[in-house]
Amino acid sequence: MTADKPLGVDVLGSKVVLFRDAATGAVQCLDDTCVHRGAPLSGGSMTVHSGSGKTCVVCPYHGWAFDGEGHLKDVPSAEPGRWPKRPIAASHPVSGQARFAGLPCASFGPRQCCRLTDCSSATQ
Repeated sequence: MTADKPLGVDVLGSKVVLFRDAATGAVQCLDDTCVHRGAPLSGGSMTVHSGSGKTCVVCPYHGWAFDGEGHLKDVPSAEPGRWPKRPIAASHPVSGQARFAGLPCASFGPRQCCRLTDCSSATQ
């Protein structure tokens, strides 16, 4: 995983996308499917949202941008703010403290933690 490219990972049969927050270096994890047309977010790019300063993964299909909590931050074809304020993409908490074989873990439900990838060597 690099600081400018999202990473698609298959975890227990679920596809997720990992990316780093530019400000904090924290690993973010979302389902790897854009809620708009189903395109893989891992095939997209990353940007920093000018209003919130949060790093977003950008869908390669229509350019919808999601932050690490699943909030939609940009829709290029719509007027700013004319989309839901609640998270619409499924996000998964990633723990830098919980480790399995030295790798960060993400939670996919109660008492589940699974190894994602070696994010510690990624460029911040």
